[in-house]
Amino acid sequence: MRSQRLVVGLLAVVLAACVEARGAAPDAGSTPAVDAASPIDAAPHTDAGNLDDAGNLDDAGNLDDAGAPDHDGGRSDGDAGAMSDAAPPPAPELVIAFPPPRSLFTEATLRVLGRAGGVVAVRVNGVLAETDDAFASWTAMVTLAPGENDVEVIAEAADGAVVARRLEIERRDGSLFELGDLAGPIGGELFAISGHALAAIDPVRGTRRVVARWDDAYLDGLVSDGTSLYAVDSDANRVVALDPASGARRVVSDGGARLWWARDLAFDPERARLLVTDYSRRQVLAISLVDGARSVLAPLDPAGPIDVLRGRGEAVVGHGAAVSTLDLETGAVTILSDATHGEGPALSWVYDLVLRADDTLALTGPSLLRIETTGERRGDRTLISGAGRGTGPALGHAVSVRVDPARPGVVWALDIENDAVVEIDLATGDRRWVSREGFGAGPPLGSYEGSLEIEDGRAFVVEPRRVISIDLATGERHEVAVADAALAGLTGGVHVDAAGARAWASASLGEAGALVDVDLASGALRVVSDGTRPEQGVALGHPRALALDPTRRRAVISSGSALVAADVTTGARTLVSSGERGDGPTFTTAADIEIARDGSRAWVVSQLEEAVFEVDLESGRRRVISGPDVGAGPPLVWPTGLVRAATDDALWVVVPTLLGDAWGLYRVDLATGERTQISGMAAGAGPSEYRASRVAHDGVAGRVFVTTPGALNALLAIDTTFGQRVIVSK
Repeated sequence: MRSQRLVVGLLAVVLAACVEARGAAPDAGSTPAVDAASPIDAAPHTDAGNLDDAGNLDDAGNLDDAGAPDHDGGRSDGDAGAMSDAAPPPAPELVIAFPPPRSLFTEATLRVLGRAGGVVAVRVNGVLAETDDAFASWTAMVTLAPGENDVEVIAEAADGAVVARRLEIERRDGSLFELGDLAGPIGGELFAISGHALAAIDPVRGTRRVVARWDDAYLDGLVSDGTSLYAVDSDANRVVALDPASGARRVVSDGGARLWWARDLAFDPERARLLVTDYSRRQVLAISLVDGARSVLAPLDPAGPIDVLRGRGEAVVGHGAAVSTLDLETGAVTILSDATHGEGPALSWVYDLVLRADDTLALTGPSLLRIETTGERRGDRTLISGAGRGTGPALGHAVSVRVDPARPGVVWALDIENDAVVEIDLATGDRRWVSREGFGAGPPLGSYEGSLEIEDGRAFVVEPRRVISIDLATGERHEVAVADAALAGLTGGVHVDAAGARAWASASLGEAGALVDVDLASGALRVVSDGTRPEQGVALGHPRALALDPTRRRAVISSGSALVAADVTTGARTLVSSGERGDGPTFTTAADIEIARDGSRAWVVSQLEEAVFEVDLESGRRRVISGPDVGAGPPLVWPTGLVRAATDDALWVVVPTLLGDAWGLYRVDLATGERTQISGMAAGAGPSEYRASRVAHDGVAGRVFVTTPGALNALLAIDTTFGQRVIVSK
């Protein structure tokens, strides 16, 4: 008995000491809530993101099936309620909203944003983060060195417990994420223009450097006279000379015939002038380098690429799928090669030309052709490099070509789809990348406007002939499905199931549309609903967008001014809304669709009406909730994509246009229709002129992801508070 009392006494002393040691520890059952006024969305639930069946964030967002933080974010599985005095205090919770785990940025400073709970401090690279709500939401500025940067975020609890997260952020000052034209070489370097920047590219080492940046002009076209560079500032109606060493600009011409949209420039050495093709005015202008005087040399519709060769009295010009000669004295235009002139591979749209002594090289995007300019074979075409000729990486969308004066048998092509400068051997057609700015391994994203869906930590991008999966943590890309010849193309939209194993996509079957089941493991595609089969229900024309109605297991597909539902199992089709079903204003075409969680209504974005419509999915009734006459704020100029915000009180809408400063990401308030530009020309740092076409989110509040075909050909993440943009995969 005495020994038992001794043991009890010792235990009491130990327990008292433990209680005293814990003293100021926080209440084990309390976790600070996210302030509703926080600049970051507080409710992370989305059917497009990583959520469990209870609607809580999973490992990527730090909640387990019981609605409590998981092993990464804090509490263990089980009862999320109060704990006994003997239970250890909860581990601190930490969510990084922006940027994603691995990203590419173009600026020297980046703001990191996130949320935390049960903490007394959040430090980013050792510096205390800023907060006004006890770290329920926090931000921190980090300075990035050129190259790779490791950023460590640590959340600390009162008892000393910590949770750490690591970010990998690469900074590339020299990256040109939207190369526009190629000129040179000058001093062994090629030069590329990118609207607001001039870059030099070393074709031997493959390195790139920014020569100059400017915010007061957007320059198009680029040509060299051997010592200087020239470009056009169409907005200011100016032609400027650029110093290749410093990028310093000098006005060459700022009066006379108006320049609207400079398509290309050529240097005419014997007449000391520039020739500029104006796509909007459909003409070729001659601009003196002596006094800046301008004159119209010739009409040209459409006005495309142009090139001049010293000693020749004529230039070559491209206009659509045709190449002509242009008399440099009279302005006379004569067809050289097109569908009815010359034999050989058919010409598609001509993006650039190089005039040589006996022939012309014509670049048509994925192919380089030779066009004979003299003799009996004048106008005949021969494939130099492209599908079926030449080894090496295929040309994606090449838009500019320049000769290497030191090696007459070699040219350089600028491939904007692969963001690469490609060396092409004219004898063999072989291709090799001499400079490329990708991010993340795998096949490049194409330049076609496709669909975007995010599920299970992966983004799925649908292009006309394939489905690409992108790992959001690493940026790695994988081709998971390829359309066969039976499908004209995967067009419209895509929905991926919660497990990330199966998807439904809309497709074209000639003039009709279809719903396709995609097995993401095997890549197999199966037509579920065939628009050419009337026994399956109402007609389905060419599809534009798709969303899944989870309450009815049907896909809602936009086709013209109609919304058509197709059962994902049987393929049976019914009319949801059109001019023949449901009252209210009609839309011309729904560019994108988003369906409410309860399946009661859908929102569609219409380009011609520049508006967001709400559609009742039972009655088909339509109403405009934001547009020219509804809601305040800047207009939605030709919008192409939308997604519901995590908080359910707003929509995110993307505008890809380059008209003025309208492009970017917009927030549309569902209650008032008010529109606010979150990211664009005047909002947010990062790659500019990104021309987003589709938008989605992954369930982590405070960020969305966008695709940028035809510009960056990349997947970007945008923070929805400050509008910052980073590249996740390219």
